[in-house]
Amino acid sequence: MKFSLILATINRVDELYRFFDSLLEQSYKEFEVILVDQNKDSRLSVVVEHYITFLDIKHIKIEPKGLSNARNVGLEHIQGDVIAFPDDDCWYPKDLLLNVERLFHETSQYWGFTGRCQNEQGEESVGKFPMEEMLVEKDNVFKVAVSITIFVRYCEEFKFNEQLGVGSNTVYKSGEETDYVLQMLSKGYKLLYTPDIILGHPSEFVKGGAMELYKKAKQYGVGFGYLLKCYKFNYATIIKYLVRPIGGCFLSLILLRIDKVMYYIGSFLGRIKGFFYESKA
Repeated sequence: MKFSLILATINRVDELYRFFDSLLEQSYKEFEVILVDQNKDSRLSVVVEHYITFLDIKHIKIEPKGLSNARNVGLEHIQGDVIAFPDDDCWYPKDLLLNVERLFHETSQYWGFTGRCQNEQGEESVGKFPMEEMLVEKDNVFKVAVSITIFVRYCEEFKFNEQLGVGSNTVYKSGEETDYVLQMLSKGYKLLYTPDIILGHPSEFVKGGAMELYKKAKQYGVGFGYLLKCYKFNYATIIKYLVRPIGGCFLSLILLRIDKVMYYIGSFLGRIKGFFYESKA
């Protein structure tokens, strides 16, 4: 089994060294990297030159049109059986690909698998993940299908919605990976979430100040709200997800975590906007 790792990147260099170093350490070696470079300059040339002797890297330069567009470009160049979508600031533990390969060979009933993220200290990052194994379903997709943890068999039927995600020309700056998974679920494909799949990713609350977190959460929330409407979630689920950030806000206020307070306020406002905004992605 060969993995195709589609890495879309822009404006980062140092973080890529950590990711590629983690690939050098992988115990499972059958993989390729599709590096979709959206930088207008050649800043990544030195990175590619540093690793291309040791890793199978396809370096593809494109104009910056957003994350979903970049991933779709990457899908056009893969030669592997299973695809994944690492972030340009994540890293892979040594036995990650080996463990995922074993899951695919142990059972044929699942189209793919998802997992969870930890930071450098081994703490949860990019959300709070369940510790029990479960089928990925419409009602839990937001918490068990983070993009960098998705490993699925390739099927040309499924593409990323280029009106969703960071860098898109719409207000919907997130939700592209959830939409990608929901496409599969709507066609009857089964995905399994397992906490045994663990990837490295920095914690979202250490990347900037309170206002930066507010802006980011609001942008991401718009895509979240759009998906709640687009995929016709039931009313109980819609209400739960729309008001949940309010609870997080009050708890963070009690704990005097102003960064998290601003994050949850932004998330709430973004979700409301995405759900009621009239334009369609």
